[in-house]
Amino acid sequence: MLIHFAGNTSAQRCISGDCYNGPGVYTWNTGDKYDGQWKDGKQNGKGQYWWAIGEIYTGDWVNNQPLGFGRLTFKAGNWFIGRVNNSVAGDDGYYYYANGNVDTTKGY
Repeated sequence: MLIHFAGNTSAQRCISGDCYNGPGVYTWNTGDKYDGQWKDGKQNGKGQYWWAIGEIYTGDWVNNQPLGFGRLTFKAGNWFIGRVNNSVAGDDGYYYYANGNVDTTKGY
């Protein structure tokens, strides 16, 4: 699954904390929001990103991209937990479906 992140726009702003080097909360005019660690003005470390459409990513960030271990929660109620590589759910992880089914074919 490919995830799109809001790019830099003039409407984005830091609403609390230190969004350059430290923990901070950033919002975009789209309604998207990031709450987490920043390094040199980029999302780095642990953080959570909310899309206005109702989807969430919680986990590791490197240079403004989800990279490492994390959880993607989709608005339909399904979710993935495992390795995420440049905004894409990786081959190491599990899909959990709103109906209770679990796909472990990409397991650890």
